[in-house]
Amino acid sequence: MKKIAASIALISIVTISLPGYAAKSVNDTTGLTKTGVVSAANAQTIDELSDQLSIKADKQGSPYYKILSTSGKNKIHGVAALYK
Repeated sequence: MKKIAASIALISIVTISLPGYAAKSVNDTTGLTKTGVVSAANAQTIDELSDQLSIKADKQGSPYYKILSTSGKNKIHGVAALYK
């Protein structure tokens, strides 16, 4: 019984801690095909902007994205190209 409880606990921990298959930011797009463009706005940090763009790339079915531009003072806005 203890082995079953330990197994269930281990499976729960592994399942919770596994990251999703988030799109990855790339700099070199050699060999990749551009599939579209997305934008994000109102981020507090570059990391937050990158996360927003990654989520949008995932929703579009693109495993990769390249940030093309960023702007803003108090809030950061950006545009990224999507690639497969």
